[in-house]
Amino acid sequence: MYRVDEGVVRQVKEEMDGFFVGLEGIRAAALSPLPEVVENFSRKWDVTENTVRWLLEAPKEAYEAVRGLLYDLFATRFFTQPVRREELARVFLEMNTEIEKAGLPGEAMWVAGVLVTRFLRPNAVVDEVKNPGEKSADSGLSGAGAAGDSTG
Repeated sequence: MYRVDEGVVRQVKEEMDGFFVGLEGIRAAALSPLPEVVENFSRKWDVTENTVRWLLEAPKEAYEAVRGLLYDLFATRFFTQPVRREELARVFLEMNTEIEKAGLPGEAMWVAGVLVTRFLRPNAVVDEVKNPGEKSADSGLSGAGAAGDSTG
């Protein structure tokens, strides 16, 4: 039996919050961001420049729809249910199916899928209470910026 690794969940929440706070700061500062700003943000967060550019230049409603959908998907699936490494492909497919059902325009749908790929990673650990004696956890961290559990 597995449970959600709260450290991984906290890390992903912090990354998502930092990502969107950074985007919103750039969105508020300029109508058209400088290429080096896009490049630096892209490199920092390990997403393509086209994704960053879309998020910076999209109308506010489209941007907020993508952001809101991403948080909703992670809240209902990733933050509350264990995801083992071998389940990543299936969970990714489930999340992308939900993105398609949301009825976002084509590019917004594509960006939402890219962001799911960026932030989704295993979050399951063996539940020691339900499985005494099992030591191995399948929460091997993947994805950019995954450096283990941080306390904060």
